[in-house]
Amino acid sequence: MHKPGSAEQHILSELNKTTNLDVVEMPLKDVVNYLAELHNIPIVLATKKLDEIGLRPDIPVTKTLRGVTLRSALRLLLKDLELSYLIQDEVIQITTPEDASTQLATKVYPVGDLVVPVQPPPNLFTPGLGPMNGGANTMSGPMNPLNPGNPAMPQLNGPRFGPPF
Repeated sequence: MHKPGSAEQHILSELNKTTNLDVVEMPLKDVVNYLAELHNIPIVLATKKLDEIGLRPDIPVTKTLRGVTLRSALRLLLKDLELSYLIQDEVIQITTPEDASTQLATKVYPVGDLVVPVQPPPNLFTPGLGPMNGGANTMSGPMNPLNPGNPAMPQLNGPRFGPPF
């Protein structure tokens, strides 16, 4: 199973921390640098991919966000520009959604608990398994008219008192 390295673990940790962003007509590259410095993580623009869709790194951005996680701030900021981000090669890469979707990561999850059959707990009220028949905590014999005991084992059924009234 893949475990993120220390650099990726630090990035994942920072993505869950709250941040504030208040920019007016600031170039995207400067906003990215601000967030990278604020959270002490590497964030890079995939300039070649941005050029392919006609988006320049100095496109002006206006956004005010307070008390949201860095993850949400990036999503909200990049959503307006129709961009996305991914964590790869120990950095956050800002790129196009198409490029991000082609950068696949193989992940392995333990699923043994999903495929191993789980034994149901014994039904304490199963007919024929009363305390007189070798079962536990159930009534059988004359006390329980729905479970009169096991006729194949009369010595375990106890005395019979006739039909219930």
